Amino acid sequence: MFVGFQQVAATSAVKTVTSLTIPKNAIRAQLQADTQVVRYTLDGTTPSQTSGMLLLTTSEPKEFLIEDIKNIKFIRGTTSDGNLNIHYYGVHDFAADVAAGITTVPVEHPSRIRFLAGLPLPETTYDDDETSDESS
Repeated sequence: MFVGFQQVAATSAVKTVTSLTIPKNAIRAQLQADTQVVRYTLDGTTPSQTSGMLLLTTSEPKEFLIEDIKNIKFIRGTTSDGNLNIHYYGVHDFAADVAAGITTVPVEHPSRIRFLAGLPLPETTYDDDETSDESS
């Protein structure tokens, strides 16, 4: 589920995760270079115009887990500034819905929503067909 978009300038100054606004419910992200090449690292080392992984403007977006993005450092890959476009994907924030007073949910998912929102689940009883006495 799409949960956010961000565009961050890739300049001569190294950017880190503090430059990003990662939605709290994001679990993965797609990165795409826009207008110029971007260089990045995910291991904590500092990229430069000659080191780090290349993200080309002609490449398909690269997908990463949010845990990996939390270690990202990036910089422009040429002498000109560019942009790093980021699509965030995750799960719906049901807890925020409940906090906002949104109580209407699809009929087929009320227990799942209560579970994801951290609310108590209703007690469920089951009929045991094998122990029922239908002959009487």
